[in-house]
Amino acid sequence: MGPIPQSRKSDDPESAFRHLRIIHAAMAGAVLTYGLLVFLVLSRDVIPKEGVLGPSPFLRILLWLAAVGNVGVIGRIRAQFLTPQALRQRARPVAQSIATWHIIMFSLADAIAIYGLLLFLLSGLLHDFVVLSALTLGILFWLRPTEHSYQTLLRQASGS
Repeated sequence: MGPIPQSRKSDDPESAFRHLRIIHAAMAGAVLTYGLLVFLVLSRDVIPKEGVLGPSPFLRILLWLAAVGNVGVIGRIRAQFLTPQALRQRARPVAQSIATWHIIMFSLADAIAIYGLLLFLLSGLLHDFVVLSALTLGILFWLRPTEHSYQTLLRQASGS
């Protein structure tokens, strides 16, 4: 079977932006799905209540450090790779580079909510899940691709 025909070229800026918006919405939807899972688990009393088993202090610290690290990496990507100068130096089309770096940042943000989900499932730490999920949604809101910011970055990086 051959490749699936596409209506536009893969380096088309409009198509890249549309795909970026879809992926962003899917990542935010995933965090809401985690919340639904937690709600269902709580309603069935499957997970021990917070403090019954007690969280592994090492695991909790490790996952919180990973969350802070993810926030730092997201900031570093924005500062180092999503600048007009950095995008001009890329071999691939600018629109594709912008989309790729955003998808990486969305994934790093989504991982933060997964850390909270893991803490909840392993030890019933609902507070950690809520805080880490809220942090993820806040970061995704901050990273949301707007047409104005996308077009501005695209124009600056293309040199037009």
